[in-house]
Amino acid sequence: MIEGGVSKRRAIAARLLACLVPVALCMTTTANAAAERPVPPILTGTNPPSSAEAPASSLTPSVLGESEPVIIKESAPLGVRQALILTALQPTKNPNFIIEIFSGEECIGPAIGRATAGAFDAEGIPVAVSPDVKSTFSAWQVNPESPSEPSFCSGPRFYWEGNVPPESGQGAGGGGSGGGSAGGASSSGGVGPSTPVSPVKPQAPRIHTNPGGVANNTAPFVVGSAQGAESVVVYAGEGCKGTSLAKGSASQLAAGIQVSVTPNASTTFSATPDALISGLRS
Repeated sequence: MIEGGVSKRRAIAARLLACLVPVALCMTTTANAAAERPVPPILTGTNPPSSAEAPASSLTPSVLGESEPVIIKESAPLGVRQALILTALQPTKNPNFIIEIFSGEECIGPAIGRATAGAFDAEGIPVAVSPDVKSTFSAWQVNPESPSEPSFCSGPRFYWEGNVPPESGQGAGGGGSGGGSAGGASSSGGVGPSTPVSPVKPQAPRIHTNPGGVANNTAPFVVGSAQGAESVVVYAGEGCKGTSLAKGSASQLAAGIQVSVTPNASTTFSATPDALISGLRS
């Protein structure tokens, strides 16, 4: 009688486990699927290019970038804080994902531009801006099957259009906070032309190729930004080592520096500010 009772209890326990295990597996699978977000895109520039020194004259620029950027290496040549080398060795695996562009730095508010990831990689996303202002863009990537789980927000990308007023505290006569300068400058005065300005190290270059991904082109353009640098040197390979391929100004890099590559091969590029740059001259 006791043995029969034990067998009955074991049978009941087995049936309970058979019911609980599928539920647990289902909950685990659902949790993993919910945790997978798309890769955040990176904004690499605008078309036409613009900068504080050379603003553009278009109210309908296109925001350029990569939907699935690959970080090849981080290094610190010439005392620069870091050099982030980006490449898109292959087209996006999800060309039908959606890239949404926002006004501002945190992907807040209604999107001002929208396109598939494939179109974003190929030609960018057109947006509308106000005249004579510095606009800021950010973006995220959305899987249409999980629209409530977008990627994290990208970093910001700036666009200067027309006659943009100088920002407060920048440059001579920029209207920064008064006082504190040598020679007893008044609290209401700006920085005089003889006031020494502390040198600023350039930011790390951020580069990509045009065309990107797998292309039938042996003379692509290396495009990017290097804020604070007078000139940029482009290398074939990682870490900015070996013989340079090309050299150009920061504005030329924004528009694209043409290089030559070997056909039927994968080429990695890196870039660094030139040794003779503002703030790093001896």
